[in-house]
Amino acid sequence: MMTQSRMRLPQGIFTLALYGFITFAAIVQALWFAGLVRGDDLLAWSNYGQLAAALFCAALSAYLFVRRREGVYVISAFAFGGWFLSNTFWYLNVVLIDRSLAYPSVGDAGFLGFMLLTIAAIGLAYQKKEPRVMVIVPIYALFLLPGIAGLWLSPTFTSIVTLAYYLCFAATVAAIVQHYDPKDRLFFAGVLLYCFTMLIYISREVYFADSMVFTLVGQLAIVSFCVIQLGLLSRAGCRLQLGLLRRRRAEV
Repeated sequence: MMTQSRMRLPQGIFTLALYGFITFAAIVQALWFAGLVRGDDLLAWSNYGQLAAALFCAALSAYLFVRRREGVYVISAFAFGGWFLSNTFWYLNVVLIDRSLAYPSVGDAGFLGFMLLTIAAIGLAYQKKEPRVMVIVPIYALFLLPGIAGLWLSPTFTSIVTLAYYLCFAATVAAIVQHYDPKDRLFFAGVLLYCFTMLIYISREVYFADSMVFTLVGQLAIVSFCVIQLGLLSRAGCRLQLGLLRRRRAEV
């Protein structure tokens, strides 16, 4: 990763907002576990959080691009923005119009596009290395075999989209393994969490469509967005500790 000077930004506001979204996701999930939020209420609050977090991250990534002029930030802005538009489409149809929107839908284009743009951002931001074939090939095999098997057993459009998800999972994880930089571990951890979240999502849609077991999807999406954005802030030279925490440490 290139050495970068620290920026003069309202860092505390950005960091506080991202931590706030993570706290919101934790509270929503805790209310569900406590039985205080169920069904449509959980869906609504979860989607409010997802849309707000995605839009905030898109705007913040665009701001970072204006300040730093690095491609990784503009690609991230498009990734978050595309996800926001896709989930808005899904939300308007399923929640507000009360119309069942079967998987796959137009919304999945944004979910897949997020991973594709993330792969592009990783490839652009990090130095090229010799391909780690002995590691990358098993990764593709691990993810593609279930998708290919599903397409073989049921050659439908749904199976094709599901295979596309598995292919994106494999490509994203392979990109992380190939380009991982410990200095940007937050960014890579967030991307990996997003992949895990989408893996739960397609498992729910394909195999457990009527189950509420996978209520974590929305909240995990919020957390993954925030962790990715915290990683991008760190890459831009922002300190991620809140000012209050720094003052307390200084007093100790």
